[in-house]
Amino acid sequence: MKFEEIREEIVETSKQMLAEGLVTLTAGNISMRVPSENLVAITPTGRPYTTMKPEDVSIVDLFGKLVDGQFKPSSETPMHTMVYRDRPEVNAVVHTHSPYVLAFAVVHKSIPLISLEGLATKAMAVLVAEYGVPGTEEIGRKALEGLKLQPGSLAVLLANHGLLTIGSTLADAYAVASKVETEALVYQLALNIGPPVPMTAEQVQAIRSKYQVKKE
Repeated sequence: MKFEEIREEIVETSKQMLAEGLVTLTAGNISMRVPSENLVAITPTGRPYTTMKPEDVSIVDLFGKLVDGQFKPSSETPMHTMVYRDRPEVNAVVHTHSPYVLAFAVVHKSIPLISLEGLATKAMAVLVAEYGVPGTEEIGRKALEGLKLQPGSLAVLLANHGLLTIGSTLADAYAVASKVETEALVYQLALNIGPPVPMTAEQVQAIRSKYQVKKE
């Protein structure tokens, strides 16, 4: 089948996202750009990850119109497709509701770069985008604006909502989402001990030079 491989990757990653506690029930969503086509594969709305099959994944155009699939695409399709229209280098988007990330999102507090986990974001902090109504293009615009506050950033908190991450591959975007949740957890734990000490730009540059960590 034409979209089978990309659908299988989305289902596999969705199940991993659920198993690792980055979402619960049917929350969150995952999408991938279909190579060489103006199409996007995205998780369907209201379908449990535990029973989701590759054929359940929806294929839409860059404006969210269903092209292939039997189920309605995710309610957050407008946010995903807006990212793809604005950022041609992005091939995958992951949206999670993980608990520690969500805690910072609801108090509108950014997560500074405090450990090596945070290096995955390619930024000095995961900033909070202005609030946008879920399921609308507004939240997509707000997310893009939040990402652009730090050129090259791969993650942004969605106010009172969760996290959005981007990547050149789904594996990359998912890894960022997972590591941001760890960074949020560590930051919260550190706040209970004493004032966390964010890493400096010089320290980050030294690490990138040492391990040749490339910015996307």
